[in-house]
Amino acid sequence: EEAVVDDGDYLLKEEVDAYTDVARSWVRKVTKTVVSNVLLEQNFILEVREPFKGSLFKKGLTQSEVDARVLKLGVRLKGLVNSLRENTTTKEMPEPLISFMRRLVAHKQKYPEGWLKEGEREHLHIAENSNQAGEITTKDAKYLLTSFVWTRIIVLEQILYPWKNQIGPQVAPGKQQQGNLKIISQMLYRGVCAALSPDGSPDKMFDTEVLNEIGKLPGDELYLYKQAQEIQDWMKDNIREVIDMQFDICFPQGKPGIGEALNVGAQPELDAANQTRADGEASRVRTARQGSKPGTAASRIPSDGQRSPGRIQDRTLSEGRSRPGTQAQIPTQRSRLGTGASQQSPAKQPPGTGSRPGTNRPADLSRNGDRGEQVPASRAGKVPASRAGSVGSNARPGSVPGAATAAKQSPEKKLPAVQE
Repeated sequence: EEAVVDDGDYLLKEEVDAYTDVARSWVRKVTKTVVSNVLLEQNFILEVREPFKGSLFKKGLTQSEVDARVLKLGVRLKGLVNSLRENTTTKEMPEPLISFMRRLVAHKQKYPEGWLKEGEREHLHIAENSNQAGEITTKDAKYLLTSFVWTRIIVLEQILYPWKNQIGPQVAPGKQQQGNLKIISQMLYRGVCAALSPDGSPDKMFDTEVLNEIGKLPGDELYLYKQAQEIQDWMKDNIREVIDMQFDICFPQGKPGIGEALNVGAQPELDAANQTRADGEASRVRTARQGSKPGTAASRIPSDGQRSPGRIQDRTLSEGRSRPGTQAQIPTQRSRLGTGASQQSPAKQPPGTGSRPGTNRPADLSRNGDRGEQVPASRAGKVPASRAGSVGSNARPGSVPGAATAAKQSPEKKLPAVQE
């Protein structure tokens, strides 16, 4: 599709209906909040007329009340336009819808019988007994795309008849709510027509068929337009900006003329940058999740507190740095001590004479060994006096416990029996 000539084929009614449903789903995210608020808010009135004094049977209307109603109307119209602007990106717009919108405004396109409105036929210069367009310029393409998204779906469906388009309660609202919806629809349509008009005048772009479908507004319509002039000027500029954004998404290199190749490979830079950042963030999150899942390589690596002393020793020696109390300092201390006990490997020493359980310190180091202090060799292996007394009366200080008992039981030193 990116390399074909921008020529139309023939749009079937089934195709148009299917892609219209796709567009409805996309736009519904924009209109649902505002329209639901209008339907559910109690005592919400947008009807405007000139202030008048009340009577016994009719409540009056002050200028402050008129200003408050116009302000509420402006808030909801701006909310609709700004929300549609936020959703007009290549990330938010469905790709099938973008492709369909390109076909919709292709040169020499044929449309289903009776699908085009009267105003659309006039702008496309389609003959009375024909459904095929000729050359569609950029101006005509923007008009038809805007009519498809803004007029047909937003104005005439989701705002004017929300209960028929899965917005709010699925029953027709009261007369007051329907009047509010008519006012919002008419004001939004005026903003769309003003945005499409070269001089900003909406009257030149009105479609009589659309105006008749909206119908008569409650209150004084002309007085409403006069009081809401500021919001109309705002809508004209901002809706025009959103229309240009939608067109640029469909034709990032501009709409080609008849017989020219359709190039849609390039995308707006802002959308590309946003997509790159989104992809990077998604990759980072996936990596973090994989590292925290049980059974993965990252989760099987024990922490420093869980690793065995041998692993800590290997890592310490490989990093080329020593820690207090680790085996990185032991070779230096052993070379200075020079005792037989300290030269033995801790793994080969008998129980009770080697390193203390759970440590890498040799037997000739006291508890102060963690601070690098040494114990003299003369003190190594001596038994405290408190323990010497427990060996027996014939035991000497410094002897090994149990040696006297073993000597008594030795057969070599047994005395012969005395004969009487």
